[in-house]
Amino acid sequence: MNTCCGVEKLARGANDEEARHVTHGFLFIFFVFRENSYGASTIQIAEGQTVISTGPYALVRHPMYAGALVMLIGTPLALGIHLVGA
Repeated sequence: MNTCCGVEKLARGANDEEARHVTHGFLFIFFVFRENSYGASTIQIAEGQTVISTGPYALVRHPMYAGALVMLIGTPLALGIHLVGA
């Protein structure tokens, strides 16, 4: 089994708590797309488009970025890569 970057630890489930961060971030982004069907990489104004203020948008103005941040922080932790004081 590959032991690079803590992959073996993740496969054994040693970092389940940190792996939940990745899962929660992914699910949060999924709910953003579910709530806002206009979500895209380019900004456009469409006929009948309204401002979304329910679901994840009720909590955070840019929920996709918030979910991505949780995933970005959780991924190295889930792989067992911990930043030690410089």
